[in-house]
Amino acid sequence: MTVADMTYEPAYTPSQRHRLHQLCGPAKWIFEEVLNSMQHAEALGGPEGSEYVALMEAIIQEAAERREYVRLTLG
Repeated sequence: MTVADMTYEPAYTPSQRHRLHQLCGPAKWIFEEVLNSMQHAEALGGPEGSEYVALMEAIIQEAAERREYVRLTLG
């Protein structure tokens, strides 16, 4: 861990803060980690343009598949 990581304080958008406040316990922590990972990737010069769109689509598809699996499993 670098000094920058230790002093990093995320600046959440209002919609992100709203979603965070709707979550509790491990779900909130995991969502914070996802948001932080996405922000770090952008700050480190992650993909841009169509590559960025492809990355976001992949994340959306993964989340949708997982949601559908849980929905079907819990019935």
